[in-house]
Amino acid sequence: AAKEKNRQSLGKIIEGKSPAWLNAALRTACGHGLADAVKLLISSGADVNAKTKVGQTALLAAVEYGHAEVVKQLLEKGAAVNKRAAKGCGVLSAAVQVGEPQTLRYLLAHLSIEPQQLFLSNHRIPSEQDDAAAALNIAAARGSVDIVRMLFDETPGKTYAPLQILKARELAQAAGKTVAVELLDGFARIARMSSAVVDSDLSSP
Repeated sequence: AAKEKNRQSLGKIIEGKSPAWLNAALRTACGHGLADAVKLLISSGADVNAKTKVGQTALLAAVEYGHAEVVKQLLEKGAAVNKRAAKGCGVLSAAVQVGEPQTLRYLLAHLSIEPQQLFLSNHRIPSEQDDAAAALNIAAARGSVDIVRMLFDETPGKTYAPLQILKARELAQAAGKTVAVELLDGFARIARMSSAVVDSDLSSP
C-alpha cells in the first residue's frame, strides 16, 4: 500500500513536467537505484539515452553507483551501451572501475560490434571499442583475471585488436600481475590469428 501511494505521489509530481526535467530526474533516480521511479519516469516519456552537456547518461549514472538491476532495466528499454561521456569514461570501463561483474555482464550482452569492424583499421576505432579497450586496460592493470576473461568471452565479435591486447599486457606487466600477463599472451595469439584471417578474406578477389 505504501509503495503504491509513493508511486501515485511521484506520478503527480511528474505530471506536466518538461522532457528536460524528466531526463534529469531519470539520471538522478538511476544514480540512487530507485527502480520503481525509473520505471515510472520512462513510461512518462523520459529518454533513456538523453545526455548532459558533459555526456552523462542515465545508464552511466546507474553503472557508476553499482545498481546492476537498474542497469538491466535501462538496457531492456533501449539504453545504448556505446554512449560515452565526453569528459569521462564509458559504461564498460566504469563497470570495471566499480568492480561490478553482473553489471559488466549485462552491458556486454547488449554491446553490438561488427566482427570485422575493428580489424579494418586499428587507427580508427569506434567509440564502443575505445571503451572496451579502456575497460581491458583497467582490468589488466589491476590483475582482475576474471574480468579480463569476461571481456573476451562475453563480448560479441572480434572486439580487441592485437595492439590493444599488447597495451593491456604492458600495463599488467608493469603492475606485476603475472597471471593476467599470461592470460593476455594467449588472447594476443588468438587475436593475431583472427586478424590474419580477416586480412586474407579482405584481400581475396
